[in-house]
Amino acid sequence: MNLILVSLKRIRENGEGEFFFQTDERQTSHLRSILMVQLNQVVKVGVINRGKGEGVITEESTRHYTIKLLTPMHLRKAEDTYIPIDVVICIPRPKVLNKFLQQLSSVGVKKIVIVFSNFANKSYESSRVLKNEEIKNALQLGLEQAMCTQFPQVFIHYSFSSFVMNIDRYSDERTIKLCAHTEVRRSAGCVERDILGAERGKILLMVGCERGFSELEIFLIRKLQFRFFNLTERILKCETALLVIIGQLLLLTENAALRPSGRKMLRQGGDTIGVGDTNGFSGMSDVSSTECSNHVGRQNGCAGSEQGPRGPTTENDPFGEIKKLLATEPSFPHQLVKAVNDFISSKANHSEELQRDPCDEQKNGHLTEGATDIDALLRSIHALSTDEEGNFENIYLSLLLKKIKYKNKFILSYADQQKNVDDDGVFIYRTQPYVSKKKKGPS
Repeated sequence: MNLILVSLKRIRENGEGEFFFQTDERQTSHLRSILMVQLNQVVKVGVINRGKGEGVITEESTRHYTIKLLTPMHLRKAEDTYIPIDVVICIPRPKVLNKFLQQLSSVGVKKIVIVFSNFANKSYESSRVLKNEEIKNALQLGLEQAMCTQFPQVFIHYSFSSFVMNIDRYSDERTIKLCAHTEVRRSAGCVERDILGAERGKILLMVGCERGFSELEIFLIRKLQFRFFNLTERILKCETALLVIIGQLLLLTENAALRPSGRKMLRQGGDTIGVGDTNGFSGMSDVSSTECSNHVGRQNGCAGSEQGPRGPTTENDPFGEIKKLLATEPSFPHQLVKAVNDFISSKANHSEELQRDPCDEQKNGHLTEGATDIDALLRSIHALSTDEEGNFENIYLSLLLKKIKYKNKFILSYADQQKNVDDDGVFIYRTQPYVSKKKKGPS
């Protein structure tokens, strides 16, 4: 613990305008047993998602130390920078995940995406490691080691399809997407040369779980334009592979001597996320306030792209978006494209008939009551019988259609500050866990 990292709400002010806080049990044990601090000793202190500086130990007891801040660091913005690397982890064993969170926050990763892949153990969903408090504690341990205060953002997807539908949240046209996998032939082109030549942007690195990826997941990863690579023919443990890959990527992005431009790779969209100033506190009141918490949430809670907050959502023509989708995805089989176009044409003809004679709506049996157009299209796609590769194409198109259907819902869920951001501005987003629906037997 090179830095004592403390929550804003634990800082108190006395009548003389001095700020104090008390260490928790873990910090107290480390200060006493490892650092062997003494009264009046100066120690390094930081405030979560805010500034850092020094404090002096003014009081010692069996349960805690009382430390006075030498500067009002909790009123300053965090000055830490993120590396241009985000990481997608297909969830490993809980103990390994806890170590991952510590290590990734320590090296300066901004976005950590945890995905439940097909081969992941579903019992991990109930692991205490995935509780918000445990995630926050693991991230804090890594930041205390690195002497930083700015927390990364954590995203949890309980299915691989959910991650596929929300890939735009984690990448843009400047993102170099990499997937570490030994059983797939390395993608054409030199990944290392492309990274060295990129002056701005970022890298989105995906690492599988212990059992790797399923055939469908590999197909979807290719569709998302990830480039497969491996460092060695040997199969490494995921905890070993992640650290080795991060080390190599840091060498390619942070070592200016190796880069043709002579400069580090700059993360697109800004290197820091500021937190707001707080003022106007008196007496022994809690330094945190509703206004401060809201400001921190606004600054740290944006889970969308790094280009700024999104505007109000608008309803678009779904069939227009589907036609545009088919035009930009030439790989779909002809049979699949024809089925979708026929469905859209039939819906257009049906709408024209209803405009001429609204009474025909009661006679028409194309849609079940309450079903949407996209739901009906999804059912028609699922009914298509094809080989395995064609079935993968059907699944991919179905995910893209669901992405259109739930677009506004996704935007609102990512922007839900009250749900995703805590009092310290730590952002943890999670989708709803998957619950299988059991069919009822005959009564």
